[in-house]
Amino acid sequence: MPPSILLIATETTAHPVAEALRLELRAEVETTPSRRSALTSLRRRDFSLVLIDEGLAAADTTAADLLYQNSGAALILELNFAISSAARIVRQARAAPRSPDPGPGSGPHRRRRRHP
Repeated sequence: MPPSILLIATETTAHPVAEALRLELRAEVETTPSRRSALTSLRRRDFSLVLIDEGLAAADTTAADLLYQNSGAALILELNFAISSAARIVRQARAAPRSPDPGPGSGPHRRRRRHP
């Protein structure tokens, strides 16, 4: 089963990264440009990995905390998309430990990793 990734970044930044993740990791990638729409996505389905642009997370820490609270079993990586190439982000995603399939009714399991 391919990893399911939620990518939270501006559309301009997200597009090349999403394409690289699809090609390199054969991942199912959903992109969203805002924390609010990301919350909707997290409530709608489970993801194995959430990648968020560090700038979006830092802009509103309360909203970022809500993302963590609603992430389920997904590992969240905050990355600086402004200085990271798509290839580097793919390497980070590939190196991220895989969360087991959370299945229905599983409790939250969050780990926070920050990368420059």
